[in-house]
This record gives sequence, structure tokens and C-alpha cells, in this order.
Amino acid sequence: MENIQAKHQTILNDVKNRRELEIKNINTRIDNIKNKEVPLLLEKIKLQQANLHDYKSQLDQANIVINNIENTNPALTALKLMEKRDLSSFVVDLNLQLMDMRNKKDQLETTAINDLVEQRTLLESMLMPHNYKNSTVVGKVVTSDHPVAPKKKLIVAVAFIAGLMLSIFLVFLLNAFKQEDEQSS
Repeated sequence: MENIQAKHQTILNDVKNRRELEIKNINTRIDNIKNKEVPLLLEKIKLQQANLHDYKSQLDQANIVINNIENTNPALTALKLMEKRDLSSFVVDLNLQLMDMRNKKDQLETTAINDLVEQRTLLESMLMPHNYKNSTVVGKVVTSDHPVAPKKKLIVAVAFIAGLMLSIFLVFLLNAFKQEDEQSS
């Protein structure tokens, strides 16, 4: 029994160590999200907002130049209109990227962290001591000094009675089939 208990205890310790390692990994991932990914996204969002502001100011300047040279030089006006179109598309793209980054930041701060916290809580509940109780012997093991021998007389008597009953049943069954054949003929 002690050998079985020792093997079982090593298995329990391995499982417990794996779960503790998983909890440590989850805590590391939560810290990584909070301390690295979210601040990095915030920096990217600020940079995107600055770029967006620059492109909008360039777009405003292009509008002013277009209004000033509209009647004097049609070729230059066409070039400025193409520049305005390109700047407008950059502004739209930057707005979309900015929305995507904000959504990703919100998703990391809420959903991802909550999922990891839920996994950590589940693993911590699995680490409770009652989940790792080793096998124990409930009572003393009783051994007999005299081996149990089969009761041959009882076995022979039961076999004789069962054989007698089976043979009588077989006689009645054959008799019933014989009478049925005679009636159908």
C-alpha cells in the first residue's frame, strides 16, 4: 500500500506543479498585457493621432492653395486636386487604423484580461488541498490463516438438482413439439 501511495503522491505533485506553472504563465500574460501591450498601443494611438492631425493640416493647406490658384493655372489646380484626394484617402485610412487600435486596446483591457483571470481562478480552485488528497487505507486489512476451499458436496448437489430440472423441462418441450407435429399432419 505504501508503494502505491508513494506513486500516487508523485503523480499528484506533478499535476499540482503543472497547474502552478500554468497560473504563473497566466499571471505573466496578464502583466504583459497591462504593462507592455496596452501602453504600446496607447503610444501607437498617440502617434496615429499626430499623423492624422498633420495630414488634416496638409489637407487644409491644399484647399487654400486650390482656392488661390483655381483660375490662374488649371494644370497646377489639377495636381493639387490629386494631392487633396491622396491626403483625403490617407486621412480615412488613418481613422480606420486608429479605430482598430482603440478596439484592440479595449479588447485587451477587458475581454483578454477577464478571460485570463477566469482561467487563473479555475486553476487556483483546482489547487485546493481537498483536490490533492492521497489515497488512504480506511481500515485494517484482514487476512485468513486458512485458505477458503470450495464446498464440493454442495456444488455436486446443486448440479444434480439443476440437471434433473433441465432434463424434465427438455422432456416436456420435446413432447409439446411432438404433439404439435401430430396435430398439423
